Amino acid sequence: ELDAFRGAEYLNTLDLSHNKLENLSGNFFAYLKKLTILNLNDNKLRLIDREVFIDLVNVNIFKLNNNKFQFIKQYY
Repeated sequence: ELDAFRGAEYLNTLDLSHNKLENLSGNFFAYLKKLTILNLNDNKLRLIDREVFIDLVNVNIFKLNNNKFQFIKQYY
C-alpha cells in the first residue's frame, strides 16, 4: 500500500471514485506531492487517518461526496 503510487510523482489528477473504498490509512498517497485534484466520491469511506494526506500539499480540489462518514474529527 505504501508504494502504490511510486513512479507517479508527477501525477496531477487522481480519480478513485466508485471503487468501494472503506478506509484509508498510513501514508497511502505517498509520492503524490504534485497532485492538485483528488476525487474520492462515491465510495464507502468511513474512516481516513490524518496521516493519509500528509504528502498532498498541492491539492486544491478535494472531492469526498457520497461516502459513509459518521463524523469528521478535527485536528489542530
